[in-house]
Amino acid sequence: MRIASLVPHATELLFALGLGPEVVAVTHECDYPPAARAVRRVTRDVLPAAVRNTTFARWRRSVDAREHSPGPIPLPAYITYVMYATLAHHVRESGSPMPEPVSISSFRQKAGPYFTEAVHRHSPLAIRRGGEDLGLLLGGDEAWALLADRSFSPEVMRGDDSRGDGGVSIWLPEFAIYGQGATYGEAKADLLEEVRVYVDEYLTSVAEYRRAPNRVTHLPHVIKAYLAELRSELEQVIFPGPPDPPVARSEDVRVSATR
Repeated sequence: MRIASLVPHATELLFALGLGPEVVAVTHECDYPPAARAVRRVTRDVLPAAVRNTTFARWRRSVDAREHSPGPIPLPAYITYVMYATLAHHVRESGSPMPEPVSISSFRQKAGPYFTEAVHRHSPLAIRRGGEDLGLLLGGDEAWALLADRSFSPEVMRGDDSRGDGGVSIWLPEFAIYGQGATYGEAKADLLEEVRVYVDEYLTSVAEYRRAPNRVTHLPHVIKAYLAELRSELEQVIFPGPPDPPVARSEDVRVSATR
């Protein structure tokens, strides 16, 4: 049997199944496993060198690194590869080195297909209105991956029952808000509701919040919390640790803001 593999992940699967000796031809992108690099290539790269040497090089380095360390390829590297694949497809179709933004009128007419392209085919779409306004339609999975390094660090503290200020408070420094309750569970529920309210207010009046020096840096975390709520993962994202963490006394934790 003689196999010509024209898809990189198919080449990897063939070698993993022990069919490597049967593979007689691969694409120029088939670089894994290392044995695939010795097989005859029947395609070539059509991207300009300037694009190929930057975007694809980052993906190639990630693939090379995987050969020396087990585990999945990091999501940012995957996103880079998706962008590379999108560019390569566009070059084949139009001959242009970069995809042009679509007009807002074209987007209105073809919203359904464009949504499918961005969300289901993972091809980000630039949308232009006039000479300066530019938007980007990005799939939720891609946006989630881009915010992977944004995390929350709630600080839990309890009052002193002997002084009459018992109960539990949870401070969230990323938004400068906190939740309160007689128990940890109540304080946690209160904080999650405060987060939902804050995210809604921020996105409703984003222009005003972005002009506030102490709030402008909240935007990435706001988007992360917003996506987490849509994915029904808000609690796991805000509280990634154990369900009942140790609770410090309030005087042991300094809080720089009040509700």
